Amino acid sequence: MKIAEKYSSLGGEEFMLVRRPDLWDEIFQVIESVDASDMMTKVSKERSRLGQRLYSPVDMNTAFKPSLTSLGWLEQHIQHWSFSLPEPSQSANESRGEEQETNLNRTRDLPTHYYYQTDFVKDRVALEVQFGNYSFVAHDILVKHRGLFVSNVIDVAIEIVPMKELESQMSPGVPYYERVLYNLIQLGRGQPCFPLILIGIAP
Repeated sequence: MKIAEKYSSLGGEEFMLVRRPDLWDEIFQVIESVDASDMMTKVSKERSRLGQRLYSPVDMNTAFKPSLTSLGWLEQHIQHWSFSLPEPSQSANESRGEEQETNLNRTRDLPTHYYYQTDFVKDRVALEVQFGNYSFVAHDILVKHRGLFVSNVIDVAIEIVPMKELESQMSPGVPYYERVLYNLIQLGRGQPCFPLILIGIAP
């Protein structure tokens, strides 16, 4: 596969080129090592494309994991507690781990445990390869990546999605670069609030 398009927000690509050039090269190498022809394993059940061979989103996601894992890109979980305080403040609500535990006895309600999880993190860089439902991209960017950045776990996030030309040969509902880019631009200047690189890939 190949990188067809890139979009960098808040200096994301510049950060990778200057601070993490080795990781940037690794990502390119992993993408180029995936043979898209091996992923055309899904047989369409749609009326308009009945029996047609399509790229499998599941196989696409799975294809990236062994190469990335072997290079040290590992899953990351960050534990959090959600609770209300008698006098809530931004700093208290955004604290985590031990800082949050010290506040638990001051809560009005029982705390709720949750966590941020991303598939691949290495040297403070988060990477998601997203061939699932298009709504997952918004969750990745606005919840998971942001949570890891605010928690001081990562410095930059990278989201990999198919280009429209690839998405058109997949099941309905898969995200594609052109749409995700439009949605990002609609957020306005300075959003999302962390360095982000959106990558569109094609066969």
